Amino acid sequence: MCKRNVDEAVEKLKAQEIDAFGIICHVSDAQHRQSLVQKTIQRYGKIDIVVCNAAVNPFTDPILSTPEFDLSPHFEKGSSVIFITSIAAFQPQVPTAMYGVTKTALLGLTKALAAEMGPDTRVNAVAPGVVPTHFASFITRNSEVRRTNEEKTLLNRLGTTDDMAVQPLSWPLMMLLTSPEIL
Repeated sequence: MCKRNVDEAVEKLKAQEIDAFGIICHVSDAQHRQSLVQKTIQRYGKIDIVVCNAAVNPFTDPILSTPEFDLSPHFEKGSSVIFITSIAAFQPQVPTAMYGVTKTALLGLTKALAAEMGPDTRVNAVAPGVVPTHFASFITRNSEVRRTNEEKTLLNRLGTTDDMAVQPLSWPLMMLLTSPEIL
C-alpha cells in the first residue's frame, strides 16, 4: 500500500472521529513488521486485535502458467502429482503450528492444481500421521512420547514409510481419484 493510500484511509477514519494513524508495512519484511508493532505499542500501549487477511488478486493467471511451474508442459495424459502433507494439516498443534500451517497450505494447493490439471493429470495429497523417520526422531526417540502417539491411532502403532507409499496413486487403475486428502 503506498503512503498516499494510507494517508487517505487515516483521514477518512479521523473524519469519523476514529483514533487512527497509518503505517506502511510489507508483511514479508521483518523490519516493517517490527516497526508496525513498535509504533503501535508506542501509540496505544498494547495490541487488542490482530486481523490476518493474506490474499492475492483473485484474477490472476492459473498457477500452472507461473514461471515456477515450468514442468507443466511436460505432463502427459495420465500423469500424477502427489503432495505429502500431514495429519497436522487438519489439527495443528502448538509446538508444531508452523509445520501444520504449511501442510494445510498443501491441501489448498492440491485442490487448486487438481482443478487446473484435470482431467489429464491427477493431483492428490497423502496425509500421514507420525512416521518414525529421521525428520520425526524428536517425537519417536522418546518412548513416552512415542507411546502417546501410538495410542492416538486406531491400530495402536505408528505408521511406516511402507504404509504411506504413494506409488499406487500413480497407477492407471487410480485414474478416477483426484484431489482428496488420503489419510
